[in-house]
Amino acid sequence: MAEPILSVQDLQQHFHRRKGFLKRETTTVRAVDGVSFDLIEGETLGLVGESGCGKSTTGRAIVGAYRPTAGSALYRCTDGQTIDLVQADPAARRAVFREIRLVFQDPQSSLNPRMRVIDIVGEPLRNFGLASGAARRERVGQLLAQVGLRPEYIDRYPHAFSGGERQRIGIARAIATKPRLLIADEAVSALDVSIRAQILNLLVELQASLGLTYLFISHDMSVVRRIASRVAVMYVGRIVEIAPTADIFRQPLHPYSRALLSAVPDVNRPKSAHSRRIRLTGEVADPANPPSGCHFHPRCPFASDRCRTEAPVLRRIAGSGEVACHHAEAIAATGPVTSSAQPVISQEGTQLWTTA
Repeated sequence: MAEPILSVQDLQQHFHRRKGFLKRETTTVRAVDGVSFDLIEGETLGLVGESGCGKSTTGRAIVGAYRPTAGSALYRCTDGQTIDLVQADPAARRAVFREIRLVFQDPQSSLNPRMRVIDIVGEPLRNFGLASGAARRERVGQLLAQVGLRPEYIDRYPHAFSGGERQRIGIARAIATKPRLLIADEAVSALDVSIRAQILNLLVELQASLGLTYLFISHDMSVVRRIASRVAVMYVGRIVEIAPTADIFRQPLHPYSRALLSAVPDVNRPKSAHSRRIRLTGEVADPANPPSGCHFHPRCPFASDRCRTEAPVLRRIAGSGEVACHHAEAIAATGPVTSSAQPVISQEGTQLWTTA
């Protein structure tokens, strides 16, 4: 396997909050509780899970929006040197974050309504001293054309654009510094389905032309299936399974991964298959007071006494994936879960795109 561009080891992001009548009680929310993964240069790693599992917090901790509580995030720079984004001093982190950029979820709130497009997209160029004056204006025009917008829009304000166009502006801002790693935090979840396909196509095209590496954060398994080469599944601050996309969708080895896949809408699924949908009981665990052992055991049909007392670790049991489950072998023996029905093909944007 190629050398990773980013290696995250035991990353933790805890938040302290006060509660009670006089706010004297303090509780710790373990939003990210020991996340580890390697991101190979040029690939797209999908980070999935339901709301509140810690996937967005993981991405923001990597780019410095939060200061991680513990762990490491080793980034391999262009010159081959490695820097720990968690322990590095602010000056070193600032230099590295020119190569690591973030695409936000909501294009409405991520763009300053009082700034013109030239100021929004050109702000990173000014902050890192990459271009100014006429050179900056020319570069912003090139970036707009690169994401499918007309350069003449350079002096407009965000309110003059649709949601999809605003997200294209956000992507242009993200690639302005010629980054190597792009973290897309729910980059298409706020868009209409047809526009979503166009933005996904754009991300694929930019990855091919610019040599980008993606950490693609999403709760939508059908979107991740189309763009990611590997998938990491999170539950209550921990990664419970990580494997190539084809393996995850063909035969997931964690019961939570199976439950997520069974909830993905599929117009091609036979009516009889709906009876096989996995309906979990109970509620998602509270990250401020998670269960002992495996966090998923109160909702897991495979749970045993060992699951209630011993937290499973990520381990490889077959193929190229890893799973954190004591009963993964028994789950694997139940066979694949993929439907034989073929997905519908629709044409959105500049290329054919498969939609669920």
